[in-house]
Amino acid sequence: MKARIITSLLIIIFTIISNGQSKIKVSLVGSVDTTNTEINNVFNLFRDYIRSNPDSTYYYDNPYWDKTEKLEYLNAGSPYFDNASGIIFRADTKANYIFSIFTPKVLSIEKLDSNLFSIKTLFYSNKYAEDPTYGKWNPYYITKHYCVKKEGDYYLKNAISYETSFWNKYRYNQIEYIVHPSMLFDSISVKKTIKFIEKTCQRYNLTIPKQISYYVAPSSEEVGKLFNFTFNISPFGSMANTHLFRIITLGENFNNIHEITHLIFNQAKWNDKTRPFIINEGLATFLGGTKGELPFLEELKIFSKEIKQEKDLTLNSIIQRKYSHDKDNNPIYITGAYIFYKVYNKHGAEGVVSLFNCGKTDFEFQKMIEKLFNMSYEKFNVWIIEQLRQESQNVRYQHNIPVQRRGSRVSHIGLYIKRYC
Repeated sequence: MKARIITSLLIIIFTIISNGQSKIKVSLVGSVDTTNTEINNVFNLFRDYIRSNPDSTYYYDNPYWDKTEKLEYLNAGSPYFDNASGIIFRADTKANYIFSIFTPKVLSIEKLDSNLFSIKTLFYSNKYAEDPTYGKWNPYYITKHYCVKKEGDYYLKNAISYETSFWNKYRYNQIEYIVHPSMLFDSISVKKTIKFIEKTCQRYNLTIPKQISYYVAPSSEEVGKLFNFTFNISPFGSMANTHLFRIITLGENFNNIHEITHLIFNQAKWNDKTRPFIINEGLATFLGGTKGELPFLEELKIFSKEIKQEKDLTLNSIIQRKYSHDKDNNPIYITGAYIFYKVYNKHGAEGVVSLFNCGKTDFEFQKMIEKLFNMSYEKFNVWIIEQLRQESQNVRYQHNIPVQRRGSRVSHIGLYIKRYC
């Protein structure tokens, strides 16, 4: 997911292809037996769904998707009901662009039960198969959707409930953990998560979520299955769905504070707010690190050393991705977190909330920065990077930061950190 270079290269491909295809071609392999009436009906359903502009799926009158599941996503405020859509149509790429390059071919349709089927589909580009540059991004992905038969009609469904039907389930307070059977349940980390939610919601005057679904998967492949993929060109990591209050985390991380932060700051009173990327991810990193594994202060020192010799670096160059990593978003995550770190030390919880709700435009973000730091944004653009560089030299001092160190019993304001790492 965080392999930004892959997304950028794919967008280049998409933009050079004409959007003139009125009907997307959906083929199938010879082993898919469409002489079987049920199999043929499932294939026709999936083909028609692919042709129905799934990049802008219409909720109310989409006839191809299970109505109950569709309304569940709609009522939660989700912009899509197909879990694969948020991955396939990232960066506002359009279905006709993608499917004119990586054409869908159904690999299998299996009858799993009297009224349940699975559809596995390859998205592959013959045109770019031999290309020395773009050929390495081919195939794009392989999806796996499910199909239910109800009173003679057929409807598509997401894979997540079927793929996790044999997973172990545990409930702690408002969190339901759905854990892959190959993984051991970590009750100690779970208790830390509950404690973090309670203390953070109290500190920032947040309403505690009524329920959180927390999936723990052992591999990128298992995470992908929950998004209707059996293969994706970019490996999957941990993700939070703030509409459904759902976390899917990779590895034995039952205390992913980064993703938890996304959920608990998703307050109804702020639902009309949208924010710059650096704000959304900066806050989650400030409280939980970039991946919910290492504490932010440890990652801060590493990044501070990295940019030590980047003399022309500015905040804008990080926001605009002129300075970035190929395989992660650490520069913008950690820089955003550092801004929150500075705001918290200067203005406390109230300042953090103000910055979090700064507005969606660059202008609104810059005006909030000027208000909180009492300096022009032009000056702040350079000053904050200078401050960040100096952090690699700070080994021992009092940090006024409300985060919990993994494996520590201390999680209060004024935590004394003897070492960064």
